[in-house]
Amino acid sequence: CGGKNMNDLLFEMVLDFGAGDALPKAIDKRLAAGALEPLSLAMLKQLPKEVLSLDEDGGLKGIDWTALKSLGNEQVQAVYDVLKKVSSVEGLDNAGGNALGMNSQYGALVRAFLENREIVLDEYNKSKEGSDNALQTVIQFLIGEIRECTVENPLKNKDNTSGPASFTFKREDMGTGFFVTFTGNKTEDGTTTRSLNRSVYDRLKPDTLPDPEKIDWQHRICQMMVGMPVSTLYMTYQDFADSDPDGFGDWLMQLRRKKAEIEGTPIPELQETLLMNWKNV
Repeated sequence: CGGKNMNDLLFEMVLDFGAGDALPKAIDKRLAAGALEPLSLAMLKQLPKEVLSLDEDGGLKGIDWTALKSLGNEQVQAVYDVLKKVSSVEGLDNAGGNALGMNSQYGALVRAFLENREIVLDEYNKSKEGSDNALQTVIQFLIGEIRECTVENPLKNKDNTSGPASFTFKREDMGTGFFVTFTGNKTEDGTTTRSLNRSVYDRLKPDTLPDPEKIDWQHRICQMMVGMPVSTLYMTYQDFADSDPDGFGDWLMQLRRKKAEIEGTPIPELQETLLMNWKNV
């Protein structure tokens, strides 16, 4: 979520070439013929660098229109503004309809709901300040405060032909596989980490993971040494391990060999030796 607009989780703007092939094709033809106005060429160079093809002198050779489809909302809007100006300069603005097929679609959160799967919103509080306004009632729905909520699409056009007008989250429509996980850092971890709004904080009630303790280091170091969390397995099955140390060691070896079989990699000889002396580990 770092640096992103969280409202895009609900609806996002895309470039839909099916709605407007006229302008890209017209630009390509004029570019190939060297017939584009100098002003148009200058404006087209403002498009994202990764979609532009330039010659040795910095002149514009071509535009990768397909690559534009993967841009975020803000870049899409910037591209659209540039192309709208080019369309006017070139006298193509009367070709009708959308200059480049601007459209909107369901965002990642809505798609996860419809597809009945989990979505992880990683580094949530590194997103843009105030960009989660439309998510307030959705969060209420997610935690069970309300059974239904409708979100409006701010990107739709007047006749609702460019994307859905709204979406309604309903408890009865929610599948068992849909789940939302939020992660984030403490604000003192860096200047890009923002504080959560009080309303969001009250609704999400985040759990703070403590600093690692001795037991955590034991778990991790054992994994690094032999590929198995020996200390954690010992604490879990202590009665078995104390009453039958050799049997517990054999069981650890079986687990390690099964892990190696799944991973398709041989067990280092040192790891086998260490597992046979698991108490020392």
